[in-house]
Amino acid sequence: MQRNGNTRAQLIYLEYIMSFEADRSAAGAELLKTAVEYKEKWASIFAECDRRDIDRPDPLPHPDDVVIDYKTGEVRFNGPVLTEQKDARDLALQMREDFERGLEICVKAMEADPNNLDLRRIHGELTKIVDWFEKRSAFFWVSLRGRLRCSTGWSRRRVSRLIFR
Repeated sequence: MQRNGNTRAQLIYLEYIMSFEADRSAAGAELLKTAVEYKEKWASIFAECDRRDIDRPDPLPHPDDVVIDYKTGEVRFNGPVLTEQKDARDLALQMREDFERGLEICVKAMEADPNNLDLRRIHGELTKIVDWFEKRSAFFWVSLRGRLRCSTGWSRRRVSRLIFR
């Protein structure tokens, strides 16, 4: 005799899954709609600022950091969304030189004492932090270049020369 399990329980579970998927899909559609409206709103505000020749505001999240994949409907944020995140990022960027200098000092200390396990641990942590800065700074400069180009009307070449000289 073959058992298929409780049919009623299977139907209830199927209804639950379908309801969950519908809620998730609706939430995704709402996020997409909100992201598009947000970007359009700030585009018009920026255009008005440019027309009146006044400084643009710096909204959080910045519209350039809101990335919409129109094929999948996915919305990503490539920058800070909360004030605390922006403050932490700004503080970390200010401390970048300190971390790089600390890594150099650690490397020299390890040359003098290669068997020191504490130095190895610190070296590993500092290396992770400095590598994180390298990855983030490439994105940060590309994003900044795009923002400067949009806000000033300068050519990509002129903005790149200003940033990377």
